[in-house]
Amino acid sequence: MNTLRKLVTVVMALMLASFVLPGWAATPVKNYSLDMSPSNLTSTTNSLTAWFRNVSPTGNSTFNSMTIGIPASLPGVSITAKPTAPSGTVQWTPGSRSFTIKNIPPVKPGDPAFVVTIPVNVVVSTTSCDSPTGDWSGAPTKLWTGSSLSGDSFAWVASTPGPVTTITSFCQGTAVCGLMLDPNVTGNGVTGTRELDNKDGGTCNPVAYTFQNQLTVNNSVHALWSTSTQPAAVFNYTIDWKPSALDPVTGRPKVTKAAWQADSSGNPIYFPALSCLSSLRPMQYAALSADINNSVTGFTVTITGPATVPAAPFPIVVGTERMQVNSTGTDGLTWTVTRGTQGGPLPTATSHTAGAKVMSTPLPIAPAGYVSVSDPPGGTDWSGRVTPMCIWDEVWTSVGAGLVHKTTSVFDIGDGWMAVD
Repeated sequence: MNTLRKLVTVVMALMLASFVLPGWAATPVKNYSLDMSPSNLTSTTNSLTAWFRNVSPTGNSTFNSMTIGIPASLPGVSITAKPTAPSGTVQWTPGSRSFTIKNIPPVKPGDPAFVVTIPVNVVVSTTSCDSPTGDWSGAPTKLWTGSSLSGDSFAWVASTPGPVTTITSFCQGTAVCGLMLDPNVTGNGVTGTRELDNKDGGTCNPVAYTFQNQLTVNNSVHALWSTSTQPAAVFNYTIDWKPSALDPVTGRPKVTKAAWQADSSGNPIYFPALSCLSSLRPMQYAALSADINNSVTGFTVTITGPATVPAAPFPIVVGTERMQVNSTGTDGLTWTVTRGTQGGPLPTATSHTAGAKVMSTPLPIAPAGYVSVSDPPGGTDWSGRVTPMCIWDEVWTSVGAGLVHKTTSVFDIGDGWMAVD
């Protein structure tokens, strides 16, 4: 009997604990919100303001210390002086991208925002049209209940305007698909168009761009656009060069140069510009009729246009993969191909889904021995790889005194430079 009573007592105690313990053991939810201002940063931005609010659902959770840091995705932002806060002890080491605030008087839910002012310097890249974005609620930013970066931590919850800041690109032009480029952006001597299609057939969206027009300085042009948002954009522009000297050996104009990458110092690595395979921009030939894996060498297509399918052989682009069409079949719809012909770091074939666009391409593959002519000459070998730029038209006339005037039209799918010596 005593054993039965003990057993009943234990069971009742366990049942009671199952109701009571969760309430005792539950950790109060601790939340904070963070709003940063200004959200768009420029080279004239010299301070940022951070509003921290305790938005925990219970009144017993307070934050009493914090770490604040610049997001790693914003390398152009640096802290220039010790930040200020309404209370607590701010600790910052010159040169550091983060700082701490300890011994903050408890900030409870419903209290006014804890406002921190951060003196900063913002460097805007002049070599890219990308607009880097950073979320200040991520690491290393963190809030604690303890007064010395200790205790329980708080979780961030969304708010408006929020913790995200963006460095505004110095490229103020917007290239709209299928429209002419702004002459105020391209500068004197350059006219052009953002083509209607991207080279891979992907969605064509407006993109920030600019031209560093140095025709009157060193007879060069650098087209830049946001390759992080539209890496496959196609720019078609014509350059009216200032007169340049004839080659003293050949008596002909010197070779026009193109560059699509720079060295560690930012100097363009020039190659002799190659002729395009066609004067036609990238356009859609067809669409895949079914999924294909990375090994098939034949597939069927649905002809969609607007580009007219030429006689084989000819190159095509599907997604990021370039192929060589060897035959279109007796029906014109059953194609045999050589896969992964683009060369370089992505020479392998990849899988594609039904409906994927089959695009034309004017870009040539560099021949053997195709090496750079600058920085240093012969230092970079591009043999067997697709060149992201090519010349689709070039004319020249002699203007006397050993000088020649050239006009060059190019497809640029490489954020590239063009130059004439």
